[in-house]
Amino acid sequence: MRENNKVERFYKEYEKILNNSLAKSFLQIKENQQLLEKAIQEPTEENTKALDSKFREFYLKIRIIKYVSNLIYYYTIDFDKRINKRNQRYNLILDGTASDPHENSTILINNFVSSNSTEQDYFNDDTQSFNELIEYEKLYEIYNQLTNKQKQILEMIYVRGFTNKEVANYFGETPQNISNLHKRALQRIKEYLLEKGR
Repeated sequence: MRENNKVERFYKEYEKILNNSLAKSFLQIKENQQLLEKAIQEPTEENTKALDSKFREFYLKIRIIKYVSNLIYYYTIDFDKRINKRNQRYNLILDGTASDPHENSTILINNFVSSNSTEQDYFNDDTQSFNELIEYEKLYEIYNQLTNKQKQILEMIYVRGFTNKEVANYFGETPQNISNLHKRALQRIKEYLLEKGR
């Protein structure tokens, strides 16, 4: 009973620190909470070291996840900039005329079989796939555990710059459903990296 009082007093005394988002995340894992309570009840060097070691490991995983998240975020921004820069530099004017010495002048847009290129056409081009761009081993492992659909969604959004709406058109689904699948894939990656990543 006295041991429980000790734990309660600790939680009250350090309430502000324990409400920090990092500490909260750490203590949401039952094993970590048990380690903390054991260190409070029996403050031996061994118990303190075990808790410290576990927190260091957890903090390292969080930093890796943050790094990967930033990598994805800034890659998409950079990809966007490159696409916009290319589009500004090379404007495609399809209603101009093309002259060929052997043929009559024709309007460029008429030279295309279809003016409506589909997501399927764009998806089948020779751009590098998402898994070819992954350098971090743990991220590669979890990416390969995702469903084919989740992989396609991540690739279309992060490598090919598609919006949720365009991905939804490709799959014939609602943007909300694609958004949910996208979030679930990212959540699964996050959980895996928290559990395995170092």
